Amino acid sequence: MPMLHGPQRALLATPDTGWGTAYDQKVLTYAPTAYWPLDELTGVAVLDRSGTGLPDGTNTGATVGQPGIGDGATSYLFDGLNDYVNVFSPALAAVFDGAEGSILAWVKVFNAGVWSDGQYRYAIYPNVGVNDYWNVARSTGAGRMLDRIASGGVSKSSNLATGSPLGFVMHTLTVSETADEFKIYWDATPKATHNGLGNFVNPITAFLIGAASGAPVWVWYGYIAKVAYWAGTILQQADITDLATV
Repeated sequence: MPMLHGPQRALLATPDTGWGTAYDQKVLTYAPTAYWPLDELTGVAVLDRSGTGLPDGTNTGATVGQPGIGDGATSYLFDGLNDYVNVFSPALAAVFDGAEGSILAWVKVFNAGVWSDGQYRYAIYPNVGVNDYWNVARSTGAGRMLDRIASGGVSKSSNLATGSPLGFVMHTLTVSETADEFKIYWDATPKATHNGLGNFVNPITAFLIGAASGAPVWVWYGYIAKVAYWAGTILQQADITDLATV
């Protein structure tokens, strides 16, 4: 699949243009492979809004209808103990490309104490076990986030000081084994570039939002919204700047 970018490219799916906020519609112009806004107000179904036909995910415990990123929609609140969302399906595994793609999620901690609680807390975690994964997580270090990937057992990560923000931050990861680049962005700001990637073993066998496993372990404590994934598409700086603007 070619590494296309920008809203001018032809849509690869049929999104619901009658749904969502102006921000949601902007995300859809980038034709994500999957898009989970986490804006449901009732029930346990977690809807993919990409238009690619992926099955619903399942919400286990997260509180729906919470304050969102400022676009008029809501988010999910994860309690740091028991909550997680499982969006894995064989259909998602069939299209997920751990070697070439992009993912973003808007995340917010519950309160200032989360930044110093010494706990790992995972926001997104597609994986094939411990040797092949992408993730965005709260690190154990005070005020730090851990954005990382592993490809065939080769791990690349940045454990970065955050300034301990209390609002939503958009975390974006782009991965290209062809270009040998793993890039990390917070909001519109590039934070790190890693080279020397390994070879991701597809297909994925799990994809969780808000935890590292369905046990669950390392549960996010705070809010998550607008999780989007692109298979084979490497978002560029201009794209990320656009998507970071509500």
